[in-house]
Formats: sequence, structure tokens, C-alpha cells
Amino acid sequence: MENVDNDPDIGRGIDRINASFFNDAGNRASGLCLEEIGMDGHKVANTLWRISAYLRMRADRRAIPVPKNTSRRIESVDVDGEKL
Repeated sequence: MENVDNDPDIGRGIDRINASFFNDAGNRASGLCLEEIGMDGHKVANTLWRISAYLRMRADRRAIPVPKNTSRRIESVDVDGEKL
């Protein structure tokens, strides 16, 4: 999945979907015997669950607030009775 417009709401949704997939993959990997490839199913599952937790945490972060316009722009100046 790709967030071409870099929309934060879409990005959080994609993170939630991916977190779910990694969590499910971790559940499946935890019961596998992976000795033939030199890996432990529980260690693989723990890694997948850590990725899932990270994505969920990233999805739950609040959007960064946009600062208010704090410029001190002068709209007009009164000079000798004339507004410039």
C-alpha cells in the first residue's frame, strides 16, 4: 500500500492494517518449527509482534498540530491622514 498524497489519516490507516497483518503472521510463526532453516519460531514471532506494536503505536500518535499564523503583519499604516 502506498500513501502517494502523504495524507496522515491514510498513513495511520495503512499502519493499522499492516499492524494487523504482522500480528497475524506472528501468531502463525509462533507455532512453527523452523529448525531446518536455523531459526526459532518463537523468536520470529516476537520480532513480528514488535513490528506490529510499533505500527499500532505509530498509528495512534496524534497528528502534529499546525501552528497558528503568528505573523505580525501590518495591514495598513496611517501617514498624515492617508492609509498606506
